[in-house]
Amino acid sequence: MERLKLEREPEPSPPAASTGPPPQQPSDDFRSEPLDLSPAQAEHAAKSAADGHKQLGLLDKLVSTRTHERVLGEVKGTLLGLEVGITFSELESKKTKGKGIEVVQVVAPDGLANLETVLWNKEIGAKQRIELQGPALNTSVTPGELPVSARLVGVGLTSDLSNPGDPHAVSYTAEVKLTTSSLLKLAAAGGKGAAKVAARALQAVAGRTAARVVAKAVMGAVPVVSAGLALFSARRAVKTYRDPNATPSQKLFAIGHALADAVRIVLPLTGTLADAALTVAEAAKTWLELRHAAPQPA
Repeated sequence: MERLKLEREPEPSPPAASTGPPPQQPSDDFRSEPLDLSPAQAEHAAKSAADGHKQLGLLDKLVSTRTHERVLGEVKGTLLGLEVGITFSELESKKTKGKGIEVVQVVAPDGLANLETVLWNKEIGAKQRIELQGPALNTSVTPGELPVSARLVGVGLTSDLSNPGDPHAVSYTAEVKLTTSSLLKLAAAGGKGAAKVAARALQAVAGRTAARVVAKAVMGAVPVVSAGLALFSARRAVKTYRDPNATPSQKLFAIGHALADAVRIVLPLTGTLADAALTVAEAAKTWLELRHAAPQPA
């Protein structure tokens, strides 16, 4: 009996029965705690995630490029009733692998904001692109002007100065476009009667309270987008700074863009000019390095 007792002593005793739930161990990572879902809940969660991925994929296919544009300066005029002009801007773009349209949020120096679309573009050489511009929504707070006007269609010639891996760019666009103002001028050419009819029709559509609400909403979205871009630039600067393969100049320019984007939230023109200056300076530095680089042996 003594021998049997000695052999059984090393065996661990079974844990005491407990009527309550087992105590949970603290975890530093909430992701290590699996969710206690029923089979029906798990299936619903998986289906919702799949639907979300499908919607995101569809959005990327329809809108392949999302651009935030800050106008530095522009020259405008009219030709045969159409609006013509050239615009110099600072851009930040996010591109996907899709071949959809481009949606552009344009912010003027006076704070007015437009929503524009580019339906198609093609490079024609020398880094120049021709583009087919789609509908655009323009806002105004100038007394006597309609709060909302529109671009119906346009054609532009554009080119960007950018640096590899950097979403910032400096751009110019020369364009000819048909707008609601163009329609009024063309109607005026048809006589006072036609001009009055066109003006009244446009006033009935664009002069309503709903149009003013839309204009305020478009302009009100600018600070929100600016804050989001500043956060994106800050994350990019941290990532670049921690990258062991990044050069000191790349780290410096990334930090500079992050600071400029943060300043742009409260001082739009100052931040925009700083971003444009950093883009040009980085491009000039790269060009000088390539020009003075030692020729590679054959």
